[in-house]
Amino acid sequence: MVEPNTGNNFVQLARTFHELPKHALESDEADLSGAFQVGEQLRWTDLTKEYRLVILSEAGSGKTAEIRNIAVNLCTEGKAAFFLRLENIPSDLEDAFEVGSLDTFQTWLASGDEGWLLLDSVDEARLRNPGDFVQAIRKLGRRLIAVLDRTHIVITGRATAWRPKTDLALCIRHFPFTMATTTAIEGGQTDDEEGEDNNSQTVHTKDRAKQNENHIFKIVALDDLSSDQIEVFAGARGISDAKSFLDAVERADAWSFTARPQDLEELTEFWIDQSRIGSRLEIIRNSIDRRLTERDQSRAEARPLAVQRARQAARLIAAAATMGKEPSIRVPDGADNMQGIAIQAILPGTKKTSRHSYRGQYSTRRSTGQFAFTIARFANISQQNGLPICSAVKRRGERLMPFFFGLCMGWTSWSQQCGLFCPGSPSSMRK
Repeated sequence: MVEPNTGNNFVQLARTFHELPKHALESDEADLSGAFQVGEQLRWTDLTKEYRLVILSEAGSGKTAEIRNIAVNLCTEGKAAFFLRLENIPSDLEDAFEVGSLDTFQTWLASGDEGWLLLDSVDEARLRNPGDFVQAIRKLGRRLIAVLDRTHIVITGRATAWRPKTDLALCIRHFPFTMATTTAIEGGQTDDEEGEDNNSQTVHTKDRAKQNENHIFKIVALDDLSSDQIEVFAGARGISDAKSFLDAVERADAWSFTARPQDLEELTEFWIDQSRIGSRLEIIRNSIDRRLTERDQSRAEARPLAVQRARQAARLIAAAATMGKEPSIRVPDGADNMQGIAIQAILPGTKKTSRHSYRGQYSTRRSTGQFAFTIARFANISQQNGLPICSAVKRRGERLMPFFFGLCMGWTSWSQQCGLFCPGSPSSMRK
């Protein structure tokens, strides 16, 4: 059974993947976003055969759309496949299903058939509550305990949100998989029995090496879009002359805005609206405007957040990211996680409860990566407008941060713009 919310704008791009090296999974300190890829290209025909799979890629790369589409395709083929939101599992398993349902899930559990569970995503689960990811894995592990060896499990997440050692150990503990240690010999006959009567119904077997427990999960990353995939996507989005579009991308040296579907979506919309690619600054500003607007109406109504307020916060955090040379934002994942920028330190002057509310509002946006990508875009703009010289300004203290970034962004009244988050900033610095 396929539920309605399967996405109508999916473009089939025949995406490819690469496996990440095993040694990159040995420490939680490993930076998987920059890990090199090993082996040959993999496709979904390869990955759906895996019993334990983790897909790690950054925001906008298309992880969610891909696994939802695969779940729909598997269902269409008559297989038991389910797409679930990890962040919804701890509170209500029934509400977590977006492809399939709890009823069909329970029917499958009793069927004896193979099934596919596609779970999205690690970072979203952690943002709602630091312990939700662990609770979701434990809860599913208990449900699947009797059927784990016939269950294909796919987990997605951003590379920066996945803890290579700790999270992998958690998944192995609750989703163990016992590889068969024997396999049937083709023809039902051993070499020693050649020439003997083959009418026996006995199935002969041979030993097979037991798989290393740490290698049960295959960890892969989505590849960037190729020029052929970009052309297919552009055509699907209504660009009739895809060659002219690609030529314009080449002339503008804008390939970095075509590597991921979300970036490419923004670029194609700009092209359709303006009949040109635009400058790098125009592309980035268009991207920021799109990402600060909540597209899911139910989320917008449940956790309303003014676009201007989100823009102001993103500017401040982008300034901190640029000046501090810290590209990541700390995910609220308990006391053990001290990596990245602490939002509370960047948005002073708000009450503790307000900051918690802020976290909740951003966590319910279209995706975790939306806000983080917006900050990256602001940081990109700031660099183009002179922020590499900010080290001298940084010595003047934190209160100069909104001032300097305000100048870079062309704020006419930086003290008013920043006053919402930094009420202690002296307006006398305006001149």
